[in-house]
Amino acid sequence: MTDTPQQPLDDFLGFLDDDRLEIPHVPSKKHPKSEGGKTYYVEQPDAETGSRIAALGQLLVKVQNKVEVSERDVQRLHMTDGEERDFQRDCLGDTLDEMIADGVNFQTLKVATNYAFVAFAFTEDQAQNLARRGALTGKAVPSEVPSNRAERRGASKGKGKGKGNPAK
Repeated sequence: MTDTPQQPLDDFLGFLDDDRLEIPHVPSKKHPKSEGGKTYYVEQPDAETGSRIAALGQLLVKVQNKVEVSERDVQRLHMTDGEERDFQRDCLGDTLDEMIADGVNFQTLKVATNYAFVAFAFTEDQAQNLARRGALTGKAVPSEVPSNRAERRGASKGKGKGKGNPAK
């Protein structure tokens, strides 16, 4: 199938319309698993925050691929409690407050943060793949993180925008 002259513009405009991430069926005190949990919507981060998230993602790819990184970069991966809260805020935005108010437990909040991080640093398709394999919960090793921008684009090219279920 060849692109029509309008196709690239339609693809770009469709990308601009996709401004939030959906995290469905998240259980909490207010919305228990027995009732199906709740779907949370996470807005895309602003440009500055998104750049920080992407840079951290690239650092993780370097570490995973055993590329030499500076000691300073390694320290960025070991977050203090305050830095971890800032990271959650960067990834989840205002949705973090909503999740806390609803009584989402720590482990589920951690998984939702990891899901949003991967979706924003790489692609939503990659986040869904890692969630399905248990990699965002620490139950599996994330072995398929794309190592560069071209691979990330290729990983999401031609795939639908189905939503995953990261917070089980």
